[in-house]
Amino acid sequence: MLNWFVAGRRLLTAASIVLVALLLAGCGSDGEGSGAATGQTSASTTTQTSEPVEGTLTFWSSLTATSERAWWNRLIKRFERRYPGARVEFTTYSTEEYFTKLLAAFSSGDEPGVFVADAGEELDKFVRTGKVAPLNDMVDLSHFKPAAVKPLTGPGGEIHGIPLAWYILLLWENEDVLAEHGVASPRTWDELLTACGTLSSEGVTPIALGDGGQDQWTAAHLLGTLLYQYGGAGIAANATHGTDGASWTDPAFVDAAARLRQLIDADCFPKGFTGMNYAQMSAQFLQQKAAMIFTGAWLTSEYESSGERFAIGTAPLPDGPDAVNSTEALDGIVGGVFGLAATTKAVDDNPALVKAFLDEAGAAVDDFANANARLSVAVEPNPTGGPLQAQLTRMLNTVGELAAVPDVTLPAAVLDDYYQNVQALTAGELSPEEFAQAMEDASETERPNLPKPAE
Repeated sequence: MLNWFVAGRRLLTAASIVLVALLLAGCGSDGEGSGAATGQTSASTTTQTSEPVEGTLTFWSSLTATSERAWWNRLIKRFERRYPGARVEFTTYSTEEYFTKLLAAFSSGDEPGVFVADAGEELDKFVRTGKVAPLNDMVDLSHFKPAAVKPLTGPGGEIHGIPLAWYILLLWENEDVLAEHGVASPRTWDELLTACGTLSSEGVTPIALGDGGQDQWTAAHLLGTLLYQYGGAGIAANATHGTDGASWTDPAFVDAAARLRQLIDADCFPKGFTGMNYAQMSAQFLQQKAAMIFTGAWLTSEYESSGERFAIGTAPLPDGPDAVNSTEALDGIVGGVFGLAATTKAVDDNPALVKAFLDEAGAAVDDFANANARLSVAVEPNPTGGPLQAQLTRMLNTVGELAAVPDVTLPAAVLDDYYQNVQALTAGELSPEEFAQAMEDASETERPNLPKPAE
């Protein structure tokens, strides 16, 4: 199953450039499902409103799995039973069309009352127009880990969404293959390079990775993790906007790109990986043709559904030499947050209805994660999806910062440049210094027209 975060990122670019301009110019079926707990939300755990909860709320979401649709339908039916005067019109779109539909709706003033969005530029472009309501006084935040709320919080403390789940990027390991070739799980950068050398010399692909076609995000996620190590959260967005003099030619970008090239030169990836897509790299690992893979927590569900069974382990990407932020020590980790936002129009028209629905969803975030093979943002999560989900949940309990990958934070106008230049870097067509300069040139061209980041 293609992961729910990245499936539509590249589709944002063309639609966003046209429709966001319009947006800024205008600124002045029931399914019960099965197999998941559905009783987590109750009158005692949901904040009750003092005003009558009635009326119709429009709710939009993109879906990549039938389990998610079933879960939302169960929650909506439960909500409507609790509040007989309330009705939720639930509209879903494929990932391929969701962003275009959402942008068009906001541009025309016909935006939904509540909608699903990723924290970062996908949500921020609507926040900047004033069409997304701050929720500080609308929702009970006690359900959520503070680290999950932080990416949905603006510079002034305005919370623009409630977190539903989060994802993290990891080095997944086939422990059986590693043991067969006498390779210990790499926990330092030098150990990772040594493991690549040993495995490749014995005819085993060390790390499954692809960078081809519409799946250029795969290598971009690896570079994004290295960018966090060398420059911290928000480094790519700051350089793109030129915030406080930041530039893509700053040393952190060159260092991160050099570390990626080092992995390539150490034969860590499959031959011809620049032409492989995500499905191919995932299959290579799941069919035990590669010892490791670097990708997101969605691999959990792919492993469970693949039918393959081997000893699988997870670890953060080891820190590169002289890194200033640690993913190996889990001081912070690259990932993202999947959230639920409300529009200003809906809150102004019927705050009691919006508040009640957000409370219902917020109180059930742990159940949402368990029912949809995701990672819980609940303060006290209870993972029920198996040992892998439990292991990843324990890892996240130690994380104080979840830094979004550049895919999430970059404006649409430079997102394609980022993917293309990463691919040129991995193909050896650009040196680390040339990659950094190419991104600075693209940003400089677009910078006068970019929406200003929130202050």
